[in-house]
Amino acid sequence: MYKLQPEDYESLFPYMLPRDVKREFGDRAHSERTISQVYNNKSTVTPNNFYAKALDKSYAVMDLNVSSLEWVSYLHNELNNIRSKRKKNLWVKINKVEAITG
Repeated sequence: MYKLQPEDYESLFPYMLPRDVKREFGDRAHSERTISQVYNNKSTVTPNNFYAKALDKSYAVMDLNVSSLEWVSYLHNELNNIRSKRKKNLWVKINKVEAITG
């Protein structure tokens, strides 16, 4: 069974909290604490703070013809799409490695 590597966690940062990574990848993932340490080594921004900062900074490019509520919804959907793509790419990698190594 493939065990997630630091670069795998880095690809999920900041889109998934350590508990979400552990829940998604189960025994393939290290402990939440280890994942947190990898995240802390990568950035001083936590995943939760990332979303807040992204929202704050996004207002600078917000379409003024769109309501604030619609903008927040749009941004949230875009970030969730990125998260989904990164999870999918990692699952593809895991499945390929496990197919080769048995």
